[in-house]
Amino acid sequence: MTEQEREWNDAEWLRGAEWHLVAFRKPRLNWDHEHCKFCFQKIAEVSLGDPKAIQVAYRWSEHPHENANRDEWLCPSCFREYQKEYGWSEVVKP
Repeated sequence: MTEQEREWNDAEWLRGAEWHLVAFRKPRLNWDHEHCKFCFQKIAEVSLGDPKAIQVAYRWSEHPHENANRDEWLCPSCFREYQKEYGWSEVVKP
């Protein structure tokens, strides 16, 4: 099973998740990017200097897996493509 197939099979626990559209900010000095859970699009701050990376993406922080210590990320394209199938909602801050 490829890494991508594993990620897709592991996504059932994301059903009904509430996602926040945010600008990526590195959480630590040695952690400068993330990847979309589904398509692996690179997500990083502008300062990383990678022209292929996106800076704004959907973040979900309520990871149910034991010992999980990171957020999950989706690029806007994957969020829109799979929103209905997974019952996702976008949380909009007032």
